Amino acid sequence: MNYTAIRKALLRWFEKEQRDLPWRRSHDPYAIWISEIMLQQTRVAAVIPYYERFLRRFPDFHALGAASEEDVLAHWAGLGYYSRARNLQKAARQMVELGAFPREHAAIRELAGVGDYTAGAVASIAFGKAEPIVDGNVVRVLSRLADRRAAATDRAGQSWCWSQAERLVRAARSPGVTNEALMELGATVCKPANPQCANCPFQPECFAYRMALTASLPRPAPKPETRKLHQVLLIPHRNGRFGIRRIPLGEWYAGMWGFVRQPYDSGAPEDVGVLRHTITCHKITLTVRRCDAASQTQDLQWLTLEEIASHSMPPVERKALEMVVKSLDL
Repeated sequence: MNYTAIRKALLRWFEKEQRDLPWRRSHDPYAIWISEIMLQQTRVAAVIPYYERFLRRFPDFHALGAASEEDVLAHWAGLGYYSRARNLQKAARQMVELGAFPREHAAIRELAGVGDYTAGAVASIAFGKAEPIVDGNVVRVLSRLADRRAAATDRAGQSWCWSQAERLVRAARSPGVTNEALMELGATVCKPANPQCANCPFQPECFAYRMALTASLPRPAPKPETRKLHQVLLIPHRNGRFGIRRIPLGEWYAGMWGFVRQPYDSGAPEDVGVLRHTITCHKITLTVRRCDAASQTQDLQWLTLEEIASHSMPPVERKALEMVVKSLDL
């Protein structure tokens, strides 16, 4: 590939077509880092309001490091993958000890929850370092542009993608802009399905376009087996208060507040409805059930609805609580 020509075409396209995103208005490494962590496994449109609210509450790593875990989780609630929020706070406390946000790729990589992609994104965008990044968007663009028909998810495929990204960014005047442009192209034009090839700056050189292979490149990774679960969510109620507990480590949503989940046994008169949600590769049918205090052996806090509103709670369990409240006509 002619990396110089590709880089020039990419940057010309990006200058005209880039989206106006809030994290692109800042070179603050903290803000860029927050956006990169939030964007993992989450759509841009969904991230924007969370990002803006999170930065208002935690404007720097000192504020994030000093906050309670519950406060951090409450501002993360709805984004999912809650280990990301816990690692953000761990990393913020590492920065407090360091006294600054680390500037070099290797040092950024040492922060909790940070991998090669995030370290490269922050190092290049915030500090102008010539560090490559590879995510699903970058893999897709590079695999289609070059004659890369092998799977991009195995070790050899990943190594190839990183080497191509490194060659593209190595001599760039603005490595961060080059990386952002490559991701933007994958997100908005070189999409997994129905790519907008007519709007692509690489169309004349693109192997997949010339060979009509955009639908099959890159070769998809095998999907993990989906596991179906049926659970009961027990919501205890007495005298206008509801019993909630701090979800322990080892359970989904650990550190947040919620109710007790049990394997489904059979229907009961106290069942008020069913919710369905997905966690990683688990598709869960959740039967919502009222119960009384005597049936609960857990250590619970008995709170009013107004008090519960200020606690971090998984969205699906908050919906379940709303179902119970409606059934009780409160």
